[in-house]
Amino acid sequence: MTTQQRRDQIQIMELEGFAALEQLLLIQDEREQSQQIRDMQAIDEETQQEFNRFHNW
Repeated sequence: MTTQQRRDQIQIMELEGFAALEQLLLIQDEREQSQQIRDMQAIDEETQQEFNRFHNW
């Protein structure tokens, strides 16, 4: 393997590493968004239950 090929290989590995990190960050963002959605759904459900309790008196 020539010096240039080694440099190219190192650069490819670095770019693959950056791509993997970027993918992990995207997955983390998606998980956080999903958790926020679940939290909001739980709040909405609780609010609806309280509303129903007060209006069914």
